Amino acid sequence: MNVSLTPELEKFVEESVASGRFASASEVVRYALRAEKEHEEWVSFARRKVVEGLEAAARGDVIDGEESIARLRHIVAKKKRRTA
Repeated sequence: MNVSLTPELEKFVEESVASGRFASASEVVRYALRAEKEHEEWVSFARRKVVEGLEAAARGDVIDGEESIARLRHIVAKKKRRTA
């Protein structure tokens, strides 16, 4: 597979390898693709949760804002631990 990059992205990849953070350009691209996949999964999860929340609100089944934020923080912390 061949991939064309803009000059800016090519420079970014080269700098990432030169910094020692990545061993090769392929490693940079694989990392970026995994990050994009994770981002899309997170967006999909967030959308599902918003729909669930709207449905719960329509039924009158709601929780207060502080509890909701606490639950979200717990979910985010758990996800960070899994990806670390």
